[in-house]
Amino acid sequence: MFVANQQKQDSGPPCALIALGCPAYGTYQELLDCYLDRRAAALDGAALSPQVIKNVRSHLGGWLRLNQLTETSIVGDELGERFPTQLAAYRAALRQRGLTAKTISDRVRTINGLRESLLDLRGPDGLPRTLARALQHLIVTAGVSRCRVMRAVGLNQMTMGSLLTGVCVGVNARAAIPKLEEYFRLPAGTLSSRLPRLLKPGQVSCETDYRVYLAEIGKLRYRLKVLPPQVADEWVELAHFHTDPAWATLQGFEFDPRYTWSIRPGRERSATEQLHEEQIKSFFGFLALPPEGDEPRLRGKGMPVETFTLALLTDAAIVAEYAEFRRTRSFNQSANNGTRTFLNLCTKLLYKDRGYLWQHPEFGFRLPNPVPPEQWAAWCEMNRAKILKLKNSGCARKSKHGSRPVSRDPFVPIRPYIHGRQHPLTVLWELASSVEAQLNHATYLPPVRVAETWRNLLLVKLLAANPLRGGNLTALTYFPRCWDELREPGVIWVTAAEESNFYQMSDGGWRLRIPGEYFKVYRGNYDVPVPRSLWATLRTYLFLHRPVLNRAILAAIKLRRRKEGLAPFNSQEETAVLRCPYVFRYVRAGVVGNVSAARVAHYKGTEQMEVRALRNTMMRLTRAFLPSGIGFGPHACRHLVATEKLKNDPSGKYEAAAALHADPDTVEQYYAEVTAGDRLRPWNEEHERLREQWEKGKV
Repeated sequence: MFVANQQKQDSGPPCALIALGCPAYGTYQELLDCYLDRRAAALDGAALSPQVIKNVRSHLGGWLRLNQLTETSIVGDELGERFPTQLAAYRAALRQRGLTAKTISDRVRTINGLRESLLDLRGPDGLPRTLARALQHLIVTAGVSRCRVMRAVGLNQMTMGSLLTGVCVGVNARAAIPKLEEYFRLPAGTLSSRLPRLLKPGQVSCETDYRVYLAEIGKLRYRLKVLPPQVADEWVELAHFHTDPAWATLQGFEFDPRYTWSIRPGRERSATEQLHEEQIKSFFGFLALPPEGDEPRLRGKGMPVETFTLALLTDAAIVAEYAEFRRTRSFNQSANNGTRTFLNLCTKLLYKDRGYLWQHPEFGFRLPNPVPPEQWAAWCEMNRAKILKLKNSGCARKSKHGSRPVSRDPFVPIRPYIHGRQHPLTVLWELASSVEAQLNHATYLPPVRVAETWRNLLLVKLLAANPLRGGNLTALTYFPRCWDELREPGVIWVTAAEESNFYQMSDGGWRLRIPGEYFKVYRGNYDVPVPRSLWATLRTYLFLHRPVLNRAILAAIKLRRRKEGLAPFNSQEETAVLRCPYVFRYVRAGVVGNVSAARVAHYKGTEQMEVRALRNTMMRLTRAFLPSGIGFGPHACRHLVATEKLKNDPSGKYEAAAALHADPDTVEQYYAEVTAGDRLRPWNEEHERLREQWEKGKV
């Protein structure tokens, strides 16, 4: 064993916690039996069908052949530290065989389930499931100090801290796992099998087939980075037309108020405008692609950029080709919501008398085959009818059951919790408990990491209680009426400004208020109480730890601006950063990372946290502390809450809709996944209750 700063080897803890020579895993046959027992237990002890057992053996057989093993082989590190690599190889081998996405997903799910069953095969070690808690338990049980362990295995404080928290377990920390197992005299693989499957910042998880495909298709880029000058000028006026109805009326245009692109408070641009601008960039990116190429998913029209104009949106033939191009690039080879949104934009622009393009006959001269003004109205009406027919065709319309084709199944990451638990919401409470456990080691972490942990804890708890959309979460604010009150030691109550989303009541309780226009669908103003279990977390984070993040952001900006030779912030700019009202703050890596000086020059440190950053944060947390899952983002919590309510109260769609701030029918149709058995359970319970009363002669 290698020992840091010592001339002799550390003898390790006084005694082994697990007897030497104890097998770490057992054989694959034992693992298979354990897995099948767990599957049967999930069915309330009912026996598995012969076909299910046959399928599981088949899935395991493929894994064993890949690793050149048999059912009598001892389970090795292929299900331990090397599991991510071997699983990727297994998935690749299945794809080479030409199996369908569903078949591959089923086989991978079986292998993941087998790996989860390893802990049930472990000897009588009594160690917790997670790496962090297992290591903490070992240190306490062995009666050794943390510093002694660090010296024995050659770890520095930062690496040891990452292991004790279970978050951001990097390469150095992972390399130290075998040394820790040797030091504590554990069988090889005891700790390595508990390594969390973490998501690195900015990295997309590839645990589901959809994520694998998304990572692959993301490399085949075609969208224009900027619009060509002529199209950009046309787009500015079109956006003005839709965001400012008064201006459109003064210009003599007819305008349909239903098609207004509203700008939510606190934003400089309309979210709808930004969405459609990106779609337009994709449309013209397709037109610029060469018609012949080695990659079928990168074949376009080959049109010169100088011929681009918004008038091309009036050509139904080109629009149809683009829709087909998008279909071939989608995960399930069908038109998704993005395609439908684009087609809706085209039909609205060609709307008779009120559509923007319909009211601009001069655009006809910009087409490859010019259309004279006197024929423009007929041209627009004819092509609008064709685009409507395309939009309403089987590939893009609602089915007779009301469902639409989608590129992915949003329930895949959370389905194990939905079907494996009577109360799916408990997974979020377990996640919050795991995040909170990190605070037990706050003394070993830098203040910024402690502040980030409190932020993450608030995020998880808030998603369980008030599962708002990501855009609403990142826009949440807290304005104290007097910022200096936050500096007073021991303060537990501060008066909030009227514009603050979070505010305290006289009894110390918290409420959350959001103007109705901030939501995707206006349903009146939102002013609701925050559950009592969040009060202490909310107060501690906002009063003590958010200021730490704001100071860290300011320090990072100062460092990078000095490095780039930029002028330092003045006192007003520094105060704006320190008093930034947004609840969810993060030390933006781009401020001190490898980005252009121009980008840093425009970064003020008061920007709203990006929804993508919030999603990545939640993804890292779920993958770190929910080892049986594949990670999910904040939007999946809306599905968990809706399913929790409707699964245990089939008539509770109105309460679920209130929590999600959504339409009750939308909640029931799209957000909740409830089986027939879930709907029937209340009646079964009522049936038994009535029968007992009848037997007692009370009915």
